[in-house]
Amino acid sequence: MSIAAFLGLIISRRRLVLWVTGFFAVAVAAFVFLSRREYSVTATLLPQANDAQSGMLSQLASTLGAVTGAGSGQGPEFYADLLQSRELAGAVVDSSTHWAGQTLYDVLRARGGDPAVRRERAIDRLTDRLKLKTDDASGTLTFTLRLPDPRAAFLSAQMSLRLVNEFDETRRRSSAAQQRDFTRQRLDAAATRLRAAEDSAAGFLTKNRDFQNSPALTFQYGRLTRAVTLATTVYTGLAQMSDQAAIEAVRTTPVVTVVTRPVLPVRPDRLHLLLKVLVAIIIGGCIGSLLAVVDYRGSGARPDGAELEALALTTLAAVVALVRSAPARVFSRPFGRPR
Repeated sequence: MSIAAFLGLIISRRRLVLWVTGFFAVAVAAFVFLSRREYSVTATLLPQANDAQSGMLSQLASTLGAVTGAGSGQGPEFYADLLQSRELAGAVVDSSTHWAGQTLYDVLRARGGDPAVRRERAIDRLTDRLKLKTDDASGTLTFTLRLPDPRAAFLSAQMSLRLVNEFDETRRRSSAAQQRDFTRQRLDAAATRLRAAEDSAAGFLTKNRDFQNSPALTFQYGRLTRAVTLATTVYTGLAQMSDQAAIEAVRTTPVVTVVTRPVLPVRPDRLHLLLKVLVAIIIGGCIGSLLAVVDYRGSGARPDGAELEALALTTLAAVVALVRSAPARVFSRPFGRPR
């Protein structure tokens, strides 16, 4: 079947195509109007690298003669995975039980007889309504939470930020405490080696008061001096790192900077009704055309291809003539009311 014949077929069964297209358009418009309006809350985060801890690791490695790579700061992708994790979403859902009014179970319509099933449904629906966007150039993370209730969306976004900060603080303190314990152990060992080196140098000076005239004794004294200097350098570096780790273990400065804080939404999101109806018209037109072809195939008395092509050409010529004559009709009308 040619294109002209297909157009003629659609024109001959235009009522069926228009009914199906109109049904889809009306159904989508009714669904959009009757569905619950949603409210969006957006926040932007800027993760900061933990320069203090990475600096301690680099200093410790250089003191002990090891080689390390880059810092241990977490990027936006890490926090994106954290916000999408079920553990954080579960904590947000659990915190909503202390809200005054509707909880996330009510807002997300997580129903069920078993509390565990209700919680899992609420977590799934909450994570589905979370959208994340990372910007590698600026190193920021933007997340948007859409919920049918503006207050629930605002409180959920605030709780998510609070949980991220608590996770960072706990992780940093735990890492700092481990580094503090490690540096203290190394500091005790370095103090023992330093005392041993100093005792060896002191014993050498006690036994050899005039060693400058002996090349062998001078060389031995230089070796003992270098051992004391190296042990002193290691001990001093470890002592500084131990004090810095002790400070990091009790530090409460947030690692994540909130660039854009959540704001309570006042207006609901746009419906995008025109776009959705347009898509419904296209889909309905395709399905209506398919049904027209099926009806044409199943009908007993049906026109042949030549008749369909003639119908399509006649209709096209009428449309072209109507379009050409429309401007002349519009401008030929007199302006104003006739007296």
